[in-house]
Amino acid sequence: MEDDATNLLDLAKLQECADPFESTVWHGMESPLTREEVALAIAEGRLLAEPHPDYSFGLCGKEWGRQEHIERVAYLVVNPSPEPIWIDVGCEALGLYVSWIIQDGNHRLAAALYRGDTTIRVSASVPRRGRQPSSLVKSSCSSFNTTTGCLGKRATPTGAARNAARPGVALGSPPA
Repeated sequence: MEDDATNLLDLAKLQECADPFESTVWHGMESPLTREEVALAIAEGRLLAEPHPDYSFGLCGKEWGRQEHIERVAYLVVNPSPEPIWIDVGCEALGLYVSWIIQDGNHRLAAALYRGDTTIRVSASVPRRGRQPSSLVKSSCSSFNTTTGCLGKRATPTGAARNAARPGVALGSPPA
């Protein structure tokens, strides 16, 4: 069942909060993907068409390695997905802040940035494919103002620190 409301978000504003080419967003990776790695995968025809088969809220039964993430982004550069990415921006009034706002769609975001798109479709509601929304999305603060950008300063999560906080909720004070 899809009850998502999608919006077009300025990709430059979203990039200020979340950039897969500047932040290590996938578990087990020591450094961000590079545009050069994606370009090489495209040139060599290494395109991974299917998302991770065990994907469930970023927790994979079998982790992908760097090459799979590169090849998935390369596929999405060549074959843009109509699916919106799912974001969770927290709720400042309740003291809920997220360390990484992209809950589903990091590969799609990286592909859109690589292509130089100016906007991206986003949903700040219930994600597709039967996934359950986080407690933040279930809360009364599930709307997102597409003109004001993100809450707090840009987060640059890395490996264990990002994944230890899954689903990315920190209670208390705003990000430093």
